[in-house]
Amino acid sequence: MGRVVSGLCTAEHRFGTFTFLINETEDAQSYVMFSRMQTRKDAASPGILSEVAAKVTRMGAKEYVSGYPQNGGYDITAFFNDGSQESKSFPVSSSEPFTVDVSPDTVLPGFSKSDIASYTVAMLGGSMQFYVDGTRYVDVWCFRFKNVYDMPETLTATGELKLTGNNESDAAAMYGVQRKFGVKVTDEYTVNSGSIMLQSDYKLWHNMLNAQEVEILVDGEWLPIVITKQKFERSFRRSVLKAVEFSFTMANPEQNNLIGL
Repeated sequence: MGRVVSGLCTAEHRFGTFTFLINETEDAQSYVMFSRMQTRKDAASPGILSEVAAKVTRMGAKEYVSGYPQNGGYDITAFFNDGSQESKSFPVSSSEPFTVDVSPDTVLPGFSKSDIASYTVAMLGGSMQFYVDGTRYVDVWCFRFKNVYDMPETLTATGELKLTGNNESDAAAMYGVQRKFGVKVTDEYTVNSGSIMLQSDYKLWHNMLNAQEVEILVDGEWLPIVITKQKFERSFRRSVLKAVEFSFTMANPEQNNLIGL
C-alpha cells in the first residue's frame, strides 16, 4: 500500500482491456477489473471501489475513496445539520482509476459551514457517504487495509488499546548468572472497535480482520501489523450490533515501541 499518498494517486495496474484473437485476428475485447472476490460491479463504471456505500467517520481519521473520474473529476456534497447542502467539484487530470484522500480534516474546512452531518463523494457510477461522528473520544486508532479491489480502505477504533508484553529471547547462564541473548520482543496489542453504528461498518471490520495487508496510523506514519486473534459477535437481529475485538503484533519487530500507550 505504499502507492497511497495524501491527495491523489492513480492505479493503472488494477484494470485493463484484454483482446481475444482467433488466428491472429481480433475476435473480441473485454474490459476487466481486478477483484479478489466475485463482484457484481460493472468494470466500465464500477462506482466506488468498495464493498459498502456508507460508513461512519470521525475527526482525525483518514479516509480514502477509489474509483473512476466523472465529468473529469469527482464531486463532494456536504449535508448540514440545518437541512441545507453544498456541493463542490474537483478536477482530475487522469482518466485512469484513482484514489483520493477524503478525510474529514481535509474535506470539511473547504465548505462554508462547519456543522456538517455527513458528506458524499461521487465518482463514475456510484458514491460513498460518510456520516460524521462528532463524539469526542479519548483515543481514535486508525487502521488501513487493502480491500477486495486492492484499494486502500480505513476504519477507526474508539475502544481501549491494551498491551500484553512478551519476550522470546533465548536465556542462558554465563558465569553462573542467567542472561538473555538475542533479545526478541514480541509484544501483542489488543484493541476494541468501540460502538459500531452501521451494518456496513461491521462488514468492513470483517473484511479488515481477514485482509492480506493491514496498517495502523501512529504519529502520521503507517506501520504494518499482523492480526493474530479476532473476536467478533453479531446478532441476526439487524437492530443489534456488537463491538469487534482483535489482537495484533507489529509486522516489523523493531517497531514494537512506537505505539504510545
